[in-house]
Amino acid sequence: MVHGGMKLVKFLLFLFNFIFWFAILLGLMIVLELAAGIAAYVLRVELNCCGAINYTDWESKDGFRTVNLGPKGGRLLPVSCCASATEADSCYTTAENLHTVGCLEQLKKWAEINVGYMGGIGVGLAFIQICRRTFFEHATSWALSVH
Repeated sequence: MVHGGMKLVKFLLFLFNFIFWFAILLGLMIVLELAAGIAAYVLRVELNCCGAINYTDWESKDGFRTVNLGPKGGRLLPVSCCASATEADSCYTTAENLHTVGCLEQLKKWAEINVGYMGGIGVGLAFIQICRRTFFEHATSWALSVH
């Protein structure tokens, strides 16, 4: 009788643990997707760009393709594609202050300018990892030699 009860307790502990970690990972994925969306918006605003290649990338999106045409016949674009548009304004493909350069090109330029900083951060992180690994190997060998 006790043997069956122990199996039930083990199963319930496993089930709780599984549901707990599933919820944690699901929440983490939601937060990461939200962060990626915010980062993409900030990227478009900071780099003064629109679309991956140029502003015509938005024409292939269903939500923007089916929207009514603007006052001068242009298609509606995200607000971040216009230099001075606010949420109340609309940004159309016929706007004079439209960012025509794609974000991929702007990101390449930004990476070329900041390659030194990115390399320095990479070397610094590698140094920290090497120091951490060396310290823990030394601490482990010392702890094993004491006993």
